[in-house]
Amino acid sequence: MEESGLFSLQSDTRIGAPGSDEVSAMAKQSSTPTPALDDLMQRADEYARREPTKAVASAFGAGVLLNLLPLGAIAAALVGIAFTLVRPALLFLGLLKAFEFSRTAKKPTN
Repeated sequence: MEESGLFSLQSDTRIGAPGSDEVSAMAKQSSTPTPALDDLMQRADEYARREPTKAVASAFGAGVLLNLLPLGAIAAALVGIAFTLVRPALLFLGLLKAFEFSRTAKKPTN
């Protein structure tokens, strides 16, 4: 295998390769659902098997509702509100720190 440039970026994908067990453990840990979520998913799966037509209709309806929501506008409004509130909050925290500093500077030392 030829190397191009200074470095060769290759990953070791063999089973049992160094680090593969840690990566597998991390993947399993991050994808493990909580018991409440696991129960909800099991109930949804059972419902979909009992009533497939209703399950497909429900999924379609949820998709249409999510598509109709102006998520971009909602996110933009929240970001705008956050940026609007940051300046007064920083001003207040700065004034509070200045007040604390002035109180500690005025204390006489014995």
